[in-house]
Amino acid sequence: MQNNMSSGNLVADKRAEYARMLGESGDFQAAAELMQQALQLVPDWTAGWFQAGGYFEKAGDRDQAMRAFDLVLKASPADRFGARLKLAHLRGEAIEAPQTAYVEALFDDYAAKFDKSLVEKLGYRVPALLSEMIERQMPPIPFKLCVDLGCGTGLMAQALGDKAARYVGIDLSAAMLAKAQDKKLYSRLIKADLIDGMARVGSADMIIAADVFMYLGSLEPVMAATAAHLLPEGLFAFSVELSTAGGDYELRPSMRHAHTAAYVRRCLAAGGFETLEVKSAVIRMDADSPIEGLLIVARKSANP
Repeated sequence: MQNNMSSGNLVADKRAEYARMLGESGDFQAAAELMQQALQLVPDWTAGWFQAGGYFEKAGDRDQAMRAFDLVLKASPADRFGARLKLAHLRGEAIEAPQTAYVEALFDDYAAKFDKSLVEKLGYRVPALLSEMIERQMPPIPFKLCVDLGCGTGLMAQALGDKAARYVGIDLSAAMLAKAQDKKLYSRLIKADLIDGMARVGSADMIIAADVFMYLGSLEPVMAATAAHLLPEGLFAFSVELSTAGGDYELRPSMRHAHTAAYVRRCLAAGGFETLEVKSAVIRMDADSPIEGLLIVARKSANP
């Protein structure tokens, strides 16, 4: 995303563009070397260092990649580039807390092409699959209020339709919320992180999180907040990328987290949820590879 930001130097920008073309052709080492030439002209170009780090990483030069991402993080401590995630992946470390500045910048940049890219190009299936699962578990009458965590452009509310009388959407990205507003599906849209947003809504009888938790490491805080704001016997429906690695979750090269089924079940149990249905499915494609996900519908206990 941010790699397209200009350096302010025409020659450096041209070299970065040639580097991008080399990277797209798979010659990552040549792309990294060309970016180094560009950065000699503009050594304080933060977006350029991030671009170079990505090429070094793909070329297998871990040390140079880490040096580049370290420079990005020092120049931009708020980390809208996601350098902290890159460094954690290269070091084999986990990141528990959500990287809100990065996620906000990512989706602000992605909003204009989000629906077309995700649904048509990447075969995104989570809204349709979760909607089918919710329909099998829902009461005879529609839910009174559904809170859509990380609502994006509104694809989940669009799939659910009249299954809820009202929808409230929460998202970090103002650009995504503007797209959701255009669809006129929500009675209220809130720009906030997930936990603060739920606190501003209050209680609901359904909370959903489609393709959201992969931008979190630890799920305990958001599960606890969901339990606190969900009415007794309310439904909680969400998806995760499925990890079969050891431990609770892993940070992937995509800069998204994947969670193990055992960890997700443990978090649900700790929050006082009864798991109603679990489905494994390919939820989207990524670089021509299928991404296996886990879709879950749970109910909050009537007597937590």
